[in-house]
Amino acid sequence: MTVKKALIVLLLITVASFLPAISADFVNWDDDAHIMKNPLVQNFSFSRIPNIFLKANSANSTYIPLTTLTWGIEYSLFGKNPLVFHLTNLFLHLGVVCLVFVLAGRFGLGVWGAFAAALIFAVHPSRVENVAWVTARKDLLYGFFYLLAIWAYLRYLEYFDRDGKSVTPAGRKQVVCYLTALAFGLLSILAKPMALSLPWILLLVDWMKRRKFNSTMFFDKIPFLFVILPIAWITYEQNSREIVLNFPDGFLVWFWSAAFYIRKFIWPGAMSPVYALPEPVEIANPAYWQALVILALTGFILWRKSSNRWLIFAFAFYFLTSFFLWRFDWRDISVVADRFLYIPGFAACLALGRLVEYFLDKKEKFRRLAIGAFLAVVAACAVGTFTYTFAWRDGFALWNSVAEYSPDLAFAYNNRGALYVTKENKSAAMRDFNKAIEIASRSRVIKNGKALLPAKAASQYASAHFNIGLMYAKDKDYEEALKRFNLAIYYDVEKAEYYNNRGATLMKFDRKPEALSDYNAALAVEPDFYEARINRGLFYYKNGQKDDALADFLKAVKIDSTLADGYLQAGRIYFERDELTQALKMFEAVIKEEPDHAQALYNIGMIQLKMGDKEKAQQSFSQAQVKWLKDPEKYVLPGLNPSDAKLWAERVGK
Repeated sequence: MTVKKALIVLLLITVASFLPAISADFVNWDDDAHIMKNPLVQNFSFSRIPNIFLKANSANSTYIPLTTLTWGIEYSLFGKNPLVFHLTNLFLHLGVVCLVFVLAGRFGLGVWGAFAAALIFAVHPSRVENVAWVTARKDLLYGFFYLLAIWAYLRYLEYFDRDGKSVTPAGRKQVVCYLTALAFGLLSILAKPMALSLPWILLLVDWMKRRKFNSTMFFDKIPFLFVILPIAWITYEQNSREIVLNFPDGFLVWFWSAAFYIRKFIWPGAMSPVYALPEPVEIANPAYWQALVILALTGFILWRKSSNRWLIFAFAFYFLTSFFLWRFDWRDISVVADRFLYIPGFAACLALGRLVEYFLDKKEKFRRLAIGAFLAVVAACAVGTFTYTFAWRDGFALWNSVAEYSPDLAFAYNNRGALYVTKENKSAAMRDFNKAIEIASRSRVIKNGKALLPAKAASQYASAHFNIGLMYAKDKDYEEALKRFNLAIYYDVEKAEYYNNRGATLMKFDRKPEALSDYNAALAVEPDFYEARINRGLFYYKNGQKDDALADFLKAVKIDSTLADGYLQAGRIYFERDELTQALKMFEAVIKEEPDHAQALYNIGMIQLKMGDKEKAQQSFSQAQVKWLKDPEKYVLPGLNPSDAKLWAERVGK
């Protein structure tokens, strides 16, 4: 088979396997936070690109500016069209698959071996999460540039002789290849912090390519460390937390995490977007001693086949690209995920390609057996991938899939309930939230006469009550909403949004000291919580504490310069103080972020009128009226309605 035919067949099979993903929708699991509610995406323009690179993504405090940039470009051109986002994911995956094929050849595999390696990589069911979930774009993008960096580095190695010295006639080309690898490495880490493994993976590539051991081998990794590690540190610093090592429980979780990916690669079995940690965490639980058996068998095979470079390369690549993801703690709902196997499984696919080549070189009967076995594996993977992709077609399919795989996972019902809320199906939402409460309550224990819940159960119990509280607050049943918010905070004291919403609800009862206490608590938990800053600022403003209010509004502007509320409220205070220049700056900043903001345009007109510039004021008022007519319900302006021309004319004449 020729290279061209191999690539065509490879791409056709891949597209067919992931076809359902193209028609999928966004899901309410990080897609909303990363895209629909992300001001860096929603308010994207090319002039704001520096903002994307200057701050971590607000969804989970992860520094992924290159990925956010792709979402911003798509959103600015195509809006909320999920087809475009899913097509981009699919095209990126196809690009990665082509790179796997090319790299397999660079590592010494023939066309058939490279085809087998790339095909297994392409249609393995663990890839579904990466391709069908828009949020997982970061894995595809980092993987694409990660493999490009390895490709460029392999080109760089071609200019060394057997003694490990550079071939002087090719010095300039060698430098270009090296710098290209470094540039691709930079792009990879800007897409996702998992690329931090690249420097030591390049050392592994040196070993696999039998590069002569010398000081240059280590020195040429130093620039990669200087480029990659500081960027990875941004995310680590944002998400670092104290790890409490409980022996032996913490190590059991670590071993289980390590074995999970080995098992999933060899035997994908039933797939799920969320894999709950097996409870209880103890050696008597079959899940944990099975994990230890898997790791023991893996170690035994590596020991017996220590001379097999492909096998060692496959496991070392897996270990070096994923060991920092294996968890000692289990505070999160899921400590493992299919998407984390995307690049770590690369070398294992190459090793399988080499195995296919090995059998193809044998006698006819072995060759037929090898081809039959390979086709059966590929068919099973492709069918499994095609089928599992439907679980990602929308939020309901996603959470139905999770609930089916883990029927006792409150997290699934909380998220499905939240989705029902957006669809105005209150009865279904309440049913799911109550189901989450019932599941979480099963973990309740009595200690010193008090009913207590373990951390994860308490978090979901609190989340369900909070979600119900939001429903009551929306229906203006503030008394019942307050009861639910109280329960949420009782069981989870570390959620800033719980305090913020309870504070807003307490204000409905004019319980000002308690409301202020909650706003303070929200900001103590999360100092950069924009909404809490605005709410506390409004509290101070209504209470006559305008200096404190202005401080909060200006802080909100620093937290997120793409949102209008902070500028708008600060501008109002400056206007009342007759500090017109400062007020004008604030309202103009609103227009910069939201050109159609009628209220800001109106306020600018009022400032211009006060400055004596009636002509400019007329223009601003006219623009405000036009913008307001587009969305009459969005703004409230004193004594005006958008269609009353007489009142607007009188406004200018004052």
